[in-house]
Amino acid sequence: MATGGILCCRPSGVVIDATAAQLASRGIDLRDFVSGQMRLSSDETASGQTYEIDLSRAKISLPQVGWSKSPGVAAKANFTLAEVDGGREVRGFQLTSEGVDIAGTIALDAKGGFTSAQFSRFSLRPSDDATLRVSKRGNQVVADLRARRFDGRGLLSSLANGDASRRGGEGGALRVQATVDQMTGFNGVNVTNVSLNMSSIGGEMRALSLSGQTGGRAAFNFTMSGKDADRVLSGSMQDTGALLRFANLYERMRGGAGVLSVAMPSNGAWNGRFKVKRLSITEDPAIRALARAPDMSDPDRRRRAGLTGSAQRGEASFNALDLVFQRQGDMLTITDGTLTGATIGGTVSGQVNLERRLLDLTGTFVPAFALNNLFAKIPILGFALGGDG
Repeated sequence: MATGGILCCRPSGVVIDATAAQLASRGIDLRDFVSGQMRLSSDETASGQTYEIDLSRAKISLPQVGWSKSPGVAAKANFTLAEVDGGREVRGFQLTSEGVDIAGTIALDAKGGFTSAQFSRFSLRPSDDATLRVSKRGNQVVADLRARRFDGRGLLSSLANGDASRRGGEGGALRVQATVDQMTGFNGVNVTNVSLNMSSIGGEMRALSLSGQTGGRAAFNFTMSGKDADRVLSGSMQDTGALLRFANLYERMRGGAGVLSVAMPSNGAWNGRFKVKRLSITEDPAIRALARAPDMSDPDRRRRAGLTGSAQRGEASFNALDLVFQRQGDMLTITDGTLTGATIGGTVSGQVNLERRLLDLTGTFVPAFALNNLFAKIPILGFALGGDG
């Protein structure tokens, strides 16, 4: 029997190797998220044609939800394919892999193309407790995620790397709704009461409403207003440091009431300002270096001791952080950055290459009583890239 002929001839008890393209030609189109070789077993039953697909040798990529599987990682799918009026229905679908357990029903059109799915169990990690509904009409995909618990680290990484937006551009219009009671993030930080409504066209965000809480009480909220070239992204955060740690953008900030405003005439052209009040930085090597600098002297020993006592531990409190930035393509430019505090202040400027994830920043930490400046990179700006600077 020729490879890939199983869906045409429909024999029972047959095991063959096939590619996603061969399956698509026979009525099951997995090419949007599966590539490589698969081993397929088929049998005829009273309820329809049953399939078991060994996906261990295949690559699976679902950047929209932040999950992928490399060849060599065990994975298996089981389902029954039944003929219905005007199309086919994938019943009893179950996908299992390392920590992944997805189960539900999928509807296909007469050519095998995806039209809708209802997953009563959608777990990308063992701790997940979620359901997902997806529908497609024309070039628009609508997704609705409901979860008591959901691990968001894979999705956050996918967004940071640009994978989700690049793949979203291939799929035309996308609308996402999500309600998550508790979402797991990076650095031991969870957010609660998450509500998301987002729409994009060609990978370009057109509308956004995102809200939630860190620490059970510190609210955050992001919205996008305006249309086309008049889009403005606005955000407020009662605990900026916790949210940055959650997203794995910057680990050393504690507290801080933040306000973000970004004019977004296009995805690759931004003009923005980010302000944070009443924040602290911890375990910062540049602050430690400042405390050890030999030219730090002050006639007031109490004031000098106050600086070195906390600064030697890499800790400092600041009244305000104010960043003015622009984006052109993959280059983010900090045009004006200031950090003010009772004992230490600072400035920063430079560029961040978002694609290569590289920093080219220069700055100055200045003790309030010092006459000389200590030039150093200011790691607080690591969040612009997703690193520590």
